[in-house]
Amino acid sequence: MAAYSFQARFVPAIECGAKRHTIRKARRGHAKVGGPITLQTGSRFKPRRLGVSVCTRLAWISLDFTNGVVKRLWDERAREPAFGIPGFPGVNWAATHRLVGLPGLNHFAQSDGFQDWDDMARFWSKSHATEVFEGVLIEWGEIA
Repeated sequence: MAAYSFQARFVPAIECGAKRHTIRKARRGHAKVGGPITLQTGSRFKPRRLGVSVCTRLAWISLDFTNGVVKRLWDERAREPAFGIPGFPGVNWAATHRLVGLPGLNHFAQSDGFQDWDDMARFWSKSHATEVFEGVLIEWGEIA
């Protein structure tokens, strides 16, 4: 079972169901569509369980904070993205769903537990030290 840990700032949004996805670095071991997900907060050694859910969808995602663009590529056939080679081989970013413009970017950021796009950009700048982040968007359903 895949487990995802969240900072305390995201807990209220997860518990009320406003935050139903997470953005993570590409790696092996992420949830698979239809597979269980444990959501938790706190330290790695003393986690507090927020609940269990099921992965409903996976997507490649690119966050470009310099130009204000979010690109998502859903692959409805894939149960899990293929990881292992840097640069996301085979990802056709031209065929992605693109979010541009402040209203869409703010909505996306709010669905990820942030106040707005600027809040998300500040968080990512401190956490990841990159202006463009490419990774995986993992969505889940109701939390039990």
